[in-house]
Amino acid sequence: MPIIEKEELASNLINGRYIHYTDCYSFQRLYPFCNENVSGYLDFLDLDGKSLLTVGSSADQTICAVTRGCRDITVLDICPFTEEYFYLKKSGILTLPKEDFERVLFYDDYPRTFKQNKDPFALEKYPRLLQQLKKESESSHNFWLSLTKSYSGEMIRKNLFTNDEENPKVTRYLTDYLKSESAYYETRKKLKDIRPTFMIENITHRIPVERKFDNIVLSNLTTYLSHEQIAELLKNLIPHLEEGGRIILGYMYRTNEFSIYCKEWDDIYNIERIKSIDPNIELKTFRGVKGVLHDMDSMKDAVYVYQKKK
Repeated sequence: MPIIEKEELASNLINGRYIHYTDCYSFQRLYPFCNENVSGYLDFLDLDGKSLLTVGSSADQTICAVTRGCRDITVLDICPFTEEYFYLKKSGILTLPKEDFERVLFYDDYPRTFKQNKDPFALEKYPRLLQQLKKESESSHNFWLSLTKSYSGEMIRKNLFTNDEENPKVTRYLTDYLKSESAYYETRKKLKDIRPTFMIENITHRIPVERKFDNIVLSNLTTYLSHEQIAELLKNLIPHLEEGGRIILGYMYRTNEFSIYCKEWDDIYNIERIKSIDPNIELKTFRGVKGVLHDMDSMKDAVYVYQKKK
């Protein structure tokens, strides 16, 4: 999509006008940060020096993978602004102290509980960030500069992004690069030369690459699919996976191997039925988002991990 079309679409979204350019218009808006425990499920993948195909308009799956040594990354997402947001986050990490990075991008519960950041996206206050952004991606620089000149940061943050955001304390735990000052600056070193491949596409309809990957991450995409669609998607992804490679097939909140499926739940939560799709699917559990919020290890989330046998 040409950058001028992205700017027009972004303006329409900010002004509350939805354009049905895609079959899934509700996913046009960006996620500010991941709303799942990315750090938790990336533990089940071998990313160091390996390749990755991932969805995720927050760019956090990409950045956390870089933190773990992944350099060959393809981002395939239906949201048309994923590339621009990645380069904004990258430029922020490369030029800003962690505190300023958070000041620019956090919104809900920032800086105090039940409060909102009244000055997000104040990019003009950070000339080094803008200089770096122009160096990284001139089109991304022009995109964000155009929006911040036309709209307040608060308006951009409210309408171009979903309101699905955890508080800063939880988000820091969910993302490798925000866990600590040292993690943030270590990520800066690793991120410097990273330039992912970006594709605007619905992965459930088409996988527009011929190559294979060591790892594939679907985030919680399969929450919105039927059992039959999940089975078909896995079938289509397997030819794009290297032998021994793994797929994060689905993310389930408040779930472990003993969770009893209720009929009103999304199909992805039907553990036994999903595992029956392929014998190489396993359920893996880890500390859940609510477990982080309430500091309770017993509150688990889970992912399905498919591994292609050698």
